Amino acid sequence: MKKNICVFGGSVSGKNIENQKIAKIIGKIIAENKFNIVFGGRENHIMGSVAQSGVEKKKKTTGIIPNF
Repeated sequence: MKKNICVFGGSVSGKNIENQKIAKIIGKIIAENKFNIVFGGRENHIMGSVAQSGVEKKKKTTGIIPNF
């Protein structure tokens, strides 16, 4: 069975660089537990950091970008 986790976070990391470091750790934990990642589509900042960790661990990532 395919397992996915959807991540919704800020599109920018803000002034605290620790936010992006923590996002990378979260992505690594998700991937190590054999979940694919669905995220807000941007390849940088918070959601991008989570997704990049998944890619590094060879997990599928799916970016969702709404068309407004």
